[in-house]
Amino acid sequence: MNSKNERKFEWVTSEQELLLRAALKQGKDATDAWQQWKTTVDIEDLDPESYRLLPLLYRNLSVHGVEDSEMVRLKGVYRRRWYENQLLVSKLTALLHSFQDAGIETIILKDVALLLHYYQDDGLRAIDTLDICVRWADGDAALALLNKLGWKLKEKVPDKILSKLSVISFVDDSGKILNLYRHIYWYPWQENTNFGAGTSATQIKDLSTYVLNPTYQLLQLCHQGTIWNLVPPIRLVADGMTIINSFADSIDWDVLVADAEKYRFILALKKMIAILSELLLVPIPHEIIEKVGDLKPSAFELMEYQVSAGEPLPVIKTFIIRYSQYLKSVQSSGLKFKIMGFPRYLQDVWGLDNLWSVPLQVTLKGMKRIRNDIFK
Repeated sequence: MNSKNERKFEWVTSEQELLLRAALKQGKDATDAWQQWKTTVDIEDLDPESYRLLPLLYRNLSVHGVEDSEMVRLKGVYRRRWYENQLLVSKLTALLHSFQDAGIETIILKDVALLLHYYQDDGLRAIDTLDICVRWADGDAALALLNKLGWKLKEKVPDKILSKLSVISFVDDSGKILNLYRHIYWYPWQENTNFGAGTSATQIKDLSTYVLNPTYQLLQLCHQGTIWNLVPPIRLVADGMTIINSFADSIDWDVLVADAEKYRFILALKKMIAILSELLLVPIPHEIIEKVGDLKPSAFELMEYQVSAGEPLPVIKTFIIRYSQYLKSVQSSGLKFKIMGFPRYLQDVWGLDNLWSVPLQVTLKGMKRIRNDIFK
């Protein structure tokens, strides 16, 4: 199996193309892809991303009335996913009840939002983490509440840094990770603290909360696509097709393209649109496909992509990117904190024991990069 895809669709291998078609397309296209896919892979030894799509594959083949000995295995994967998600949704519901009782409004993000609002079938998508966003003003109350409920910080963070971070990771006794967001730099409600902007109301059992609306949910997928490089994120392709198929009339394509350009998600958007429109024939407006094709990523976005992919850059460019990543992780106000907090951020990123090690590490990294440039 190809570990890296160097063909047109950068995010997927040839085997994954067949799997996406079998799991997401209709009619003969789906059943033919299934027949080809199962003869080219060992279902007992799939890459993790392909394995994640097996519940989708099971549902689609079931709808098409496919009878195959492998259907028993696929059904088992689907049922296990459904059961695991029931437990996690119950955990999330209890959390949201606590937030609601404390008067804290929430937006659920990423895995849970996609599963409950967009897929609407608890067996179809894995939940890796629980992701909840609250208003910045409610951040301290949310931190105190999670601590009271037994959630512990995933990593030790100094109090001065903790009070400024936009996203904080917690873990419970079972090892489940919860990411608490208090600010996400590109979401529209950050400008007016109105959760109605860029979101849709949704229900989880008897609870009312918010999710991103279809336009910004697609933008979220592009954002995730910019930080994934080791494993091709074919789950994002399935997510994108699910959103478009279910909520096509609610997507503002012009806003999606404009914000992807504004916040430097052009590379990920290009990959997403190419796969959806050309491989899966998702009905995306032709003028949008052309507009995305004409977009040129900025030099800064290209640098960010190189850093995320582990490619070497000159020392000064590396630190520019690091500082940019740092700015996105803290509240958008307070210049003095941003400047003074950057060394602490580098300490955390590099796993250093104390702050005084940062200047030495900067020097060592710079000398190593210069040496590599000279003797490469």
